[in-house]
Amino acid sequence: MNLRTCLQHAAADLTHAQVETPAQTARWLWRYATGAQTHEMLMAMGNEVASDDLSAFVRLVQRRCAREPLQYITQEADFCGLTFYVDDRVLIPRPETELAVHTTLAQIRRQKRADKRSVHIVDVGTGSGAIAIAVAVALDKEGDRTTAITGVDISAAALEVAEKNAQRHGVTERVRFTQGNYLQDYDAGRLGSIDIVVSNPPYIPEGQRERLQPEVARFEPPQALFAGADGLDAYRAIIRQAASRIAADGSLIFEVGADQADAVCDLLGALGGRPRVSVLVDERGMERVVAAELGWR
Repeated sequence: MNLRTCLQHAAADLTHAQVETPAQTARWLWRYATGAQTHEMLMAMGNEVASDDLSAFVRLVQRRCAREPLQYITQEADFCGLTFYVDDRVLIPRPETELAVHTTLAQIRRQKRADKRSVHIVDVGTGSGAIAIAVAVALDKEGDRTTAITGVDISAAALEVAEKNAQRHGVTERVRFTQGNYLQDYDAGRLGSIDIVVSNPPYIPEGQRERLQPEVARFEPPQALFAGADGLDAYRAIIRQAASRIAADGSLIFEVGADQADAVCDLLGALGGRPRVSVLVDERGMERVVAAELGWR
């Protein structure tokens, strides 16, 4: 069988499995299985496929036909211009979450302009460490050496992935990871108050489980996806726990799901410190991030 026919068969199987962009996916999996560059693949379309290459390729196609996400197959996901290691212990970082990173960086700059000598950020539900690490890498590029970052997750397995990513991106001295149930185990008396809480928490209502794409429902960790009947349980817990741990002029930054911004704004409005709450939209025009700045008069 030559490569062209091999790719056509794979694309047909992927189409039958209702995988998006089947032809492109088949070509991508071939390159991943064999290490071939695009131009090498194109030049080899009429060549017979080696049995070892074919076996490796078929295994990958079968995994994708089962709707396993490409990111788990390759164990890589791009986020904020960085490549993160991912597997099924963690949620796959998504482009829309980059807005939470940009918002966090803006809040750091705001607090630094207010002459705060050091800023402490806690990324709650850090998972792969994507938010915390992307912030750390950006701060290093800006020459900021004083901002401290802590990533918290209840899953020890997820924290292993986060540590691996911190090593990959050279920020192990800047980012500290710790196990905890949101902020419940954060000791403000010992560690100091938090200046910025940022979180992409679970926010999918339990009743929507059956509507999710198979890639999400079958493979991504459920504890990182679902948050009670209305999807707001994690926000309630984090906001309640943050109330006694965040600085009087601190900030809270949340990624939110579809149609959740108003509800999260209401939850944040109950905080002390006269918060100024704002909603930011992503590139698709969806309300994606809710941010609260405390201490406004």
